[in-house]
Amino acid sequence: MIEKVRENKVMKKVLEFIESDKFIFFATFLTILSNAFSLEFFAWGVAFTVGVITILFSKDLRAVLPITLLACFCVSRVNNTKGVSSMVYVKPEDRYFLLEDPKGYITVAVLGGILAVLLLIRLFVLKDIKKIIAKKHNFKFAILSLSLAVLTGGLTIKYFSFFNLKQAVILMISYSVMYFLLLGTIDFKNIDFSYFAKFFASFTLIASFAVLVVIIGYSEEVFTVMDGVKMLARGTLGTGWGAPNTIGLLYCLGLPFLYYLAIKGKNGYLYIIYTIITYLITALTLSRMTILFGAVIILTGFIILLIKGKERLKNLITIGVIFITIVVLGIIFFDKIADLITKLIDAGFNLSGRKELLKKGFELFKKSPILGVGYAGIDISNGFNLYGSFHNIIMEIMVTSGIVGLILLIYHFVLVFLRLIKYKTEGSLTILFAILILIAFSLVDRFFFVPALAIFYSVFLTLGDAYGKKEE
Repeated sequence: MIEKVRENKVMKKVLEFIESDKFIFFATFLTILSNAFSLEFFAWGVAFTVGVITILFSKDLRAVLPITLLACFCVSRVNNTKGVSSMVYVKPEDRYFLLEDPKGYITVAVLGGILAVLLLIRLFVLKDIKKIIAKKHNFKFAILSLSLAVLTGGLTIKYFSFFNLKQAVILMISYSVMYFLLLGTIDFKNIDFSYFAKFFASFTLIASFAVLVVIIGYSEEVFTVMDGVKMLARGTLGTGWGAPNTIGLLYCLGLPFLYYLAIKGKNGYLYIIYTIITYLITALTLSRMTILFGAVIILTGFIILLIKGKERLKNLITIGVIFITIVVLGIIFFDKIADLITKLIDAGFNLSGRKELLKKGFELFKKSPILGVGYAGIDISNGFNLYGSFHNIIMEIMVTSGIVGLILLIYHFVLVFLRLIKYKTEGSLTILFAILILIAFSLVDRFFFVPALAIFYSVFLTLGDAYGKKEE
């Protein structure tokens, strides 16, 4: 019966669409719209519908990725007053988390539950579960060590709670589900890496548009004046991905894949111009990590593009023109730029209280150095919960999972790095670049322990494994 439905003319066209690059662009566009006009429930409906069609009728599960991005964006911090467009200014105290609304979490639970049941039925009926088990997984021990690291925080005896266990289970699933599901069910030999590169490159567009939506919609309300310098007020930025640093990470994660496409395709100079424009837009968040890390990533990408890209002369001329323009503007607006940089340094490069958090984290680590104290909400005097509060991946794992967790985490990264470097393919090295960006951001914030980002990390491992082996 399923085969008959697949052969239907209408269903054939639908399946061709959701399995094509066009669907990635559609999902990206819908994600941008959902952020601009509070269309989260409509976006969820589209994601659910595509999910059902994909699970029941598609030969592989590639379309799961765009709808996962769409769903994660809408599930994440949507800081609007109920029913109000993101393009209308709302005071921070009047915003809310979508999952705090019963309509939000009930919708997520029901739709997610239905998809999960359908997926399990597919895995057993189509015998995909056997493929997953039989598949050679080069990162299985890396996944296992990472899962044990977070599980240690969930099973810590002295400070055990069901909250600890719940957080550990959520993270374990997030780190592993896409890896085993996609690697075991998708025939990567028939899908070019550029398909997935386009998916992750869309992050740059989503992030920069999210910032534009806030600036256009909030108008003057999002700006503040500090000692005569007009700056975007960080506390006013409310997007589907929450804080400025998160938007910055989302943007930066897309850059390696953007450069991959630029190297493989023509008109690399257009990618260079696009990168500069979107970087300047995203930098308006005044996220120090975005400004610093983004600049380093972009410069690295430009160098790689000049060495390996096509039409190198055009690329060189474009970069040269941009460099000269920046120098000229720097000379003309030297005083204002110098003043802005000074304000950023004075306001931000004191680590925004992170030193104190690290000290408090170390004190908690000493209470249970072997197995940690778990993820439970232990008060550390500044209103943060313990879970995801120390803005440093090393301190997070030391506090939650102790020395045991830290050893397992280090073992995980060693396995991943050695494998990706051994492959030495363009696909695997692109993935390695993205993973290094995620780790760099996680050294000064909490991203590695955010479930939505952990899911995409799982996809990184999937692609690094699949396309490393494919090109060997």
